[in-house]
Amino acid sequence: MQTGLDIRTFGGLTLQRDGQPLGELGSRKAEALLVYLAYVGRPVAREIVADLLWGEMLSPDRARANLSVLLTGMRHVLGPYLETSRREVGLNPQLPCSLDAAELIRLLTPGRDLVEPARYETGLALYRGEFLQGFAVRDTPTFEAWVLAEQEHLRRLVLMARRELTRIYLDQGAYAQGILHAEALLADEPFDDEVQQRLMLLLAHHGQLLAALASYDRYQSVLERELGVAPSAEVVALYQRLRSGDFTHTPVQAIRTEPTPRALFGFPSEPTSFIGREQELHLLAARLADPACRLLTLIGPGGIGKTRLASQAALAHAATMHDGAVFVALAPLEQSDQVPTAIATTLGWHLDPTRPPLDQVLDGLRERQMFVLLDNAEHLPELAPIVNAILQAAPDVRLLVTSREPLRLRAEWLIDLEGLAYPRELTMLTPPQLARYSAVQLFVQRAIQVSARFQLDEREAPAVATICRLVEGMPLGIELAAAWARELPCATIAQEVARNTDFLATRLHDVPARQRSLRAIFNHSWQLLNAQERATLTGLAVFRGGCTLAAAEEVLGHLVDRPIRPLLRALVEKSLVRQRDERYELHELLRQFATERLEAGGAGATRAHHSTYFLQTLADALPALTGRNPRTVTEGLRADLANLRQAWEWASEHGQADTLGAAADALALLYERLGLLREGEGLFQSAADHLMMTAQTAPSASFAAERVAVIARLRAYQGRFTSQQGQHGAAVLLFGKIEELLPLDNQPALAALVGRFRGNAHARQGDYGLGEAYLRQALGHAEAAGLPHIEADCRSGLGWLAEIRGDYAEARAAYEASLLLARSLGDAQRESIALANLGVIAEEQGRCTEAREAYMAALVIDRAIGDCPGEGMVLNNLGVVAYDEGHYSEAEERFTAALNLSRSTGDRRSEAIALVNLGRTAREQGAYQQAHTHYQASLELRRAIGNRLGEAHSLSGLGMLFHLMGDQARAERYVQEALDLARALGARSIIAYSLTYLGHIALAQQNANAALDAYREALELRLALHQPARAMQARAGLALAALLIGDRTAARSEVEALLGHLNDSALHSSEDLLRIFGACWRVLTALEDPRADGVMQQARTILAQRAAMITDPVLRRSYLEDVEVHRLIAAVSC
Repeated sequence: MQTGLDIRTFGGLTLQRDGQPLGELGSRKAEALLVYLAYVGRPVAREIVADLLWGEMLSPDRARANLSVLLTGMRHVLGPYLETSRREVGLNPQLPCSLDAAELIRLLTPGRDLVEPARYETGLALYRGEFLQGFAVRDTPTFEAWVLAEQEHLRRLVLMARRELTRIYLDQGAYAQGILHAEALLADEPFDDEVQQRLMLLLAHHGQLLAALASYDRYQSVLERELGVAPSAEVVALYQRLRSGDFTHTPVQAIRTEPTPRALFGFPSEPTSFIGREQELHLLAARLADPACRLLTLIGPGGIGKTRLASQAALAHAATMHDGAVFVALAPLEQSDQVPTAIATTLGWHLDPTRPPLDQVLDGLRERQMFVLLDNAEHLPELAPIVNAILQAAPDVRLLVTSREPLRLRAEWLIDLEGLAYPRELTMLTPPQLARYSAVQLFVQRAIQVSARFQLDEREAPAVATICRLVEGMPLGIELAAAWARELPCATIAQEVARNTDFLATRLHDVPARQRSLRAIFNHSWQLLNAQERATLTGLAVFRGGCTLAAAEEVLGHLVDRPIRPLLRALVEKSLVRQRDERYELHELLRQFATERLEAGGAGATRAHHSTYFLQTLADALPALTGRNPRTVTEGLRADLANLRQAWEWASEHGQADTLGAAADALALLYERLGLLREGEGLFQSAADHLMMTAQTAPSASFAAERVAVIARLRAYQGRFTSQQGQHGAAVLLFGKIEELLPLDNQPALAALVGRFRGNAHARQGDYGLGEAYLRQALGHAEAAGLPHIEADCRSGLGWLAEIRGDYAEARAAYEASLLLARSLGDAQRESIALANLGVIAEEQGRCTEAREAYMAALVIDRAIGDCPGEGMVLNNLGVVAYDEGHYSEAEERFTAALNLSRSTGDRRSEAIALVNLGRTAREQGAYQQAHTHYQASLELRRAIGNRLGEAHSLSGLGMLFHLMGDQARAERYVQEALDLARALGARSIIAYSLTYLGHIALAQQNANAALDAYREALELRLALHQPARAMQARAGLALAALLIGDRTAARSEVEALLGHLNDSALHSSEDLLRIFGACWRVLTALEDPRADGVMQQARTILAQRAAMITDPVLRRSYLEDVEVHRLIAAVSC
């Protein structure tokens, strides 16, 4: 019989104790709490639990009171399994408790020791449904968000395991097992071509050929019914092999499976299969396999199929690259300098505001091995230097470019692309003979899509050959022509194409024949459209990057008097419009043709509707952007970024002040969240400049005043973006000009906004006093104007300033006020920031458990809303807590995760923090060279981005490192530089660290008086900062310094003050813990005090415990042997 608690969470919730159903816990919230405590596996602060279960429904005091009542009831049922204290709640780690979700995570996380199939099968057997399926707790949004996040995490693990098992079982010949998992995968993800292909192979190899064919029929039906698309060419080819009988059972050892799938970014989903181009694909494969070919450009006219071929080649070879492939669409871009941002956005990177986007993209690609596909490059004349920079910086990156002309770089390899193979002679060919040409295959496939009765028979074959010859095999031309097969015989289509081609050829001799044919097809298609369809098609040209149905209805509604949806469907059926993932798009060349028609007919009204719709959409999105789940709306706006940019620019050029003012808050927040700071600065500056010109010619004073108010708001955001890029001085000057433009005395809302930005700019510049003054002014204006978002930000900024000067009580009060405001607003991002800030205060004052729980709560939110920069910062903070507690391996994992995340998002500030933390961790374990590498990298990075506070931190850490390495002169130089900088900035915590380190250095130099001076000042400062545990470092130093000068009385006094605190939990979260024990032992031994042996015995226990937690044997050895105080403790026998 199983003993202990047994918690089953998949498919529902079942609770047992010693094999019997657990008694009633009293409420759903009690059950939720039990699951949560078991899942996190550690004690949780009561404040965190109260927020988890009651959140915004009750005040903190009421929530804590309710929690006490809840715990009382749980104790009656759980007894010793539940452990509570005044601060924490948890499960007793000494008593057995099993949780199926925790076991599944252990088994399905890659990298364990068990054989993979057995491990995965054991884990999958636990998954009987979703995590806590059907388990609902009323009025607990925080708990619900946590459950949803974990459900998705666990589901991804299960899908990954099943996918891996289908690959392994196909490879090993365990077909029956593989079939089970492939079918389960398709039930969950029914549109996966790769899994369908594996299922067919598994069934066929298992001798179930008819079942394999039937599975294809079902798959084809699902795709057609749900998505309106056909299976991929690979799946179709396999089906044809199976159906033709050209398939034999393959011995297990001969089965070849596809390489492990790699990450793919930005590749469009194609609604049609890929046809032909075998020779081109073979040539591309050879080029891409050639190490000398790192830049390959496909050259050809518009519509020739460059994009589709390049995508097919990149997808086919992505598995050979460790980091996969990325597809970057350049057509929506207007300038070459937008390319780095487009690459970063497609890869999901958040750019650092303080550096040029290109530099960050180069850094991000430097260590990656991947394909970068740049599509439609011909309109960006300055692209070549960017491509060349990537080639120079990233040796393992391959670039594939599509363009109508070469980039003209020395590294460039070119492939000229022509049309699909078509019959060039006028001789009569039979339908089977024609069907061998890929151009004819494409026409036939597209014609069948629009007309199921179409056949390539003796009557249609000559005309189809003529059409393919007229457009010279151009895929887009063929698709456009084939779209009319439903309404016209092929002979008529061919006649129209020929007649228009001849006409254009006499008028436009400088246009290539292929493009004359394409224009002919467009013109012919245009003639066959009715007036409503023509208006819709030309209207679509106003969109950049496509549009949703809702956007089309709003923007194009004035052009037609019929519903937009059927008009779009008709254009899709005619192959003039593509529908992908609920968006409608025009091929770029067709968009150009349609734009000509649009401009000829007067585009002003349509562009006005476009601008109004998208800017209104943006303004309406502000509550969601600042809500509890901003990820969905952010991703939706990201998809329309090109439309938003165009809408904003049109409104700017046409002086639409009211529209710009209404959308400004949301646009600024979106661009800040996406990391597009430089572009955001440019958009706000351009809008303000345009409005300035219209304000100077205003028809009335009131009109001018209204414009000036909007201009001031736009300038404020311009300054905000300038400051976020590290140009704080320029931002301060800009904020000053705003007051010259418009006195803010009677504009409380604007004064609050400007003051908040201005205060932060001064503070980041190091002018803390002026920064605080402006933030307090802004706070007053925000309270008066009823602007809780700005009030929360001001309090957060004031808390940071209080934290810098070491006033932790004031900082905590400010952060708590910001947290309450964020929760009252339902603003998840601000809530996460406030929680993380409160965690920092708890950590600074030695309350590590409280800090960890605050960070974990913030991490849950950051992951739920997709805030990667916030997640990286919290991972850093969690690592610091683990470091302080001596869990160095865990700390290193956290810091490494934070480093990887910050590098992937381009967040250099967080990257520098992770580097310095990795340096501390390596230093504490005696890995001094590794520590030096990390510290030096952090110092260089912080100097590069102008982070003076961080620079002081890195300098002090380097100084302490050199002290431990025995280079006291160098150590003193670094720490003194850190101290001088920290004093200039008023950073009292770094001052205290630096003074303590100077004391250590002076002791090593036998300079007792200098050591005493440094330690005394450090002690005074630590006590003033309410950091009693960190004050112990200075006391230990004072004891040793007193002993050095022979003042035994003073040495004893300091040690006596220490001995009463050696068991304090806060002290055990100090990085100098063992140095303090060592100092006490030295003094007590010198004084012949018998307590010395007890102190040393305790130190040896702590040393052994911490060493045992270091998983790397090399680091464990250096921790014990290469750190002087650790060697001393290990060598002394008690």
